Amino acid sequence: MAKLAKYLLITFIVSWVMWGTLALITIITHIRYGHPIFMALFIIGGLGPTIGALLSMHPGKDKLEYKSFIKQIFKANVNVLWYLFVIIVPFALFSISFIININTVRTGTQLFNKPLYYLIPAIVSNILFGGLEEIGWRGVLLPQLMKKFPMIISTLFTSLIWSLWHLPLWFINSLPQQNMNPFIFIILGLCFSLILTVIYSKTKSIFLCVLTHSLFNSYWGMITMPFINVFLELILMLVFSFVIYLIFERLKQYTIKEESP
Repeated sequence: MAKLAKYLLITFIVSWVMWGTLALITIITHIRYGHPIFMALFIIGGLGPTIGALLSMHPGKDKLEYKSFIKQIFKANVNVLWYLFVIIVPFALFSISFIININTVRTGTQLFNKPLYYLIPAIVSNILFGGLEEIGWRGVLLPQLMKKFPMIISTLFTSLIWSLWHLPLWFINSLPQQNMNPFIFIILGLCFSLILTVIYSKTKSIFLCVLTHSLFNSYWGMITMPFINVFLELILMLVFSFVIYLIFERLKQYTIKEESP
């Protein structure tokens, strides 16, 4: 567990020092999102999991594990059905809130609050603002935990640590987290973690996890989620994610076929 401890230590020190400094700056000055100083501290803090992963996995005696780790970061050659999975499943997850409200409140809101062509640049930018975290979360944290715990327990631990890591963002002025219910964020983080565990465990592709995380963030900004029936919506989103997890967790034969040369 030495690599896991080293990863968490580096990740939290880098991110929380950068974001803690940024929170203090936004309290005592008028610097806000978009300012060069703000963006530099914000981005470096967001790269904490990536920096932690690369430093903690640096080859010592076990060079094979490091080579496998680097290979997984760039592993884009997976079955095309997984790319469809990555596009469709997060979209379905985020559509649950909209569907419930259309059938209850019946508001005149549209599913997408921005034109669809916004999705491509959103995915590209969200690789930096979120996606690269997966080099650490699913590239190091999840597989290291799975060496000691069952997959579902490892997923829960990863989700909780991932959510805790975001805590300083609630103290930085001009970030959307200040207007976000932490409970909603934690539940959605668990939904994301269940789906990302499926993707990583079946493909061993960190690249695909990076893309999925970017899509989560992109859909978040484009799909209308009123969250009027909050409890019902979160429960259904969690059930949806858990069902996806259970279905693929039991497809042992598919796993063997997918990972065979």
